[in-house]
Amino acid sequence: MAKNKKSVPKLDVQVNDKNYLKSGRARKLPIYKCLINENWKETALAHVFVARQHVNGNVTLGVYLIDIYCLGVKDTFYRFNTDEWELDKLTDGMMDFSGEKMVECDYNLAHNIIFGAMEFADEFGIAPDKEFEVTQMILEEDDENIPLMDIEFGRDGMPVLIGELDDPKTKHYLSLLKKNAGEGNFEFEPFDFEDDEFEEDEDEDEDFDDPEDFDYDDWKELINGTAADLVRNMAVNYYVYDKVIAISKVGEDKYPINITYDVVETPYNKTGVEREETEACYVGMTSDPTANELIELERRVKAGIERWPENPVFWGYLVNVCNLQDKVLEAKETLELLVEKFPDYFFGKLLLAADYLTNKEPDKVPGLLNNAQHLHELYPDRTIFHISEFAGFESILAWYYLEKGDIDNAVIHRERIFDYSVEDIMLNKQLMMRLDITVLGQVELYLKKVRGNKSKVDALITTLMA
Repeated sequence: MAKNKKSVPKLDVQVNDKNYLKSGRARKLPIYKCLINENWKETALAHVFVARQHVNGNVTLGVYLIDIYCLGVKDTFYRFNTDEWELDKLTDGMMDFSGEKMVECDYNLAHNIIFGAMEFADEFGIAPDKEFEVTQMILEEDDENIPLMDIEFGRDGMPVLIGELDDPKTKHYLSLLKKNAGEGNFEFEPFDFEDDEFEEDEDEDEDFDDPEDFDYDDWKELINGTAADLVRNMAVNYYVYDKVIAISKVGEDKYPINITYDVVETPYNKTGVEREETEACYVGMTSDPTANELIELERRVKAGIERWPENPVFWGYLVNVCNLQDKVLEAKETLELLVEKFPDYFFGKLLLAADYLTNKEPDKVPGLLNNAQHLHELYPDRTIFHISEFAGFESILAWYYLEKGDIDNAVIHRERIFDYSVEDIMLNKQLMMRLDITVLGQVELYLKKVRGNKSKVDALITTLMA
């Protein structure tokens, strides 16, 4: 089957967890449960959960998003030695995100889907998500001990890429398919967001999910736990959290700055060849580069530093490229040089803040950001900020407050992000899911306290409908 690819964990993965998994010790734990979305064949997207149980009853879980048609292992992450409650919440969250029921499946099916799709993608030079270097160690060895199953990958034997034409990743995958499959030997299906049927269904979903439109019976069903689809809806859960649990109210918090997707002029936004080179390096980093492509990208970024030593963008890119190659020491040293050489460079501050949070040093973050809660407090002379600056700042603060156990403020910064159309590439998906799980748990505990008491239920509904 497919060869393993070199990669590194995302920022919020603890080093001791990673070392445990990479040692192979998790493979000695018994398989506890495997789950998959019910309609994976029809959608050609498989959401696969593989959980192993520790002697203390906790589970280590691998989560895998598998593109059956083309891309193989699109995304993956893990949860280490966590209780079964978090597994249940992740399952509910996945059903909320995908709109599909998760059902138990045989491990052999899960294994064949994951490794078969990865092998199919590898034929066209498409590598698995970088975190798979770690999460594959939750799976069994891919050898002759696993019975092969007859699963069709692609459509009629050809890869089918589905994506947005203006997405840099889509362009990258198309170039790989043209190179490795050849013209006429693959299909491309662009997203059609103008489709009337899609828009109609989307509008219906929004009407149904909007808690502002719920009546007494809707809320009663939710509180009594009889409306499973509402219980899994994160918009509803955040609404309940804000209304009756949070002390700091999200709705009372205003964001008095302008956010734009257009290029914001800063001292580092150069023109001509220098700017073209920074943009090319950015695309290279965000297009799932292979190990060889990362080596070339590192050479290119270092050449940019040598040619334009006063541009901190290249230094920040070098930190990221080193992390992508698991060159932890070099990434750390480069980050220290970046912050020392460009102490006011905003993305340098964010990289250092992420490093503090990764190493469980959250108390260093406020001072680094001058205790700012808004971007305009950090940069009072600026009136317009780019969406990437905004998303990065708010994500760091959400992460900080989550590490400190201050869920109210973590939710505030999460809600600011979702008030804007922030692209997935700018989101820390693991952070958002961790926060979702926390809020789901707190809402569930709160609702349990009022269930069965009519006067408390009526009072709660009155508050929610106010």
